Amino acid sequence: MSKVAAPYSGATVSVPVEAIEAGPYIQWDHIDGPLMTWAGQMHWLTWGERLALTVRYKTADEIAASRFPNLQRIRSNLEQL
Repeated sequence: MSKVAAPYSGATVSVPVEAIEAGPYIQWDHIDGPLMTWAGQMHWLTWGERLALTVRYKTADEIAASRFPNLQRIRSNLEQL
């Protein structure tokens, strides 16, 4: 399993490449509300994001790209390799 260094809150952490390439995952039945995770980072979906996903106005990838811009940039760079 290869890893890539990802900047996170001023520190650098090692994240498995597979976790970044896999993209975001939404756990709809989380006890605290719908939860989006991607490579160890978490974001609870807002009502607007839930609605946008329900009516298919946005995809999970589009919401994740706005919430996790560093991971999206790393994912784009990995796809170019």
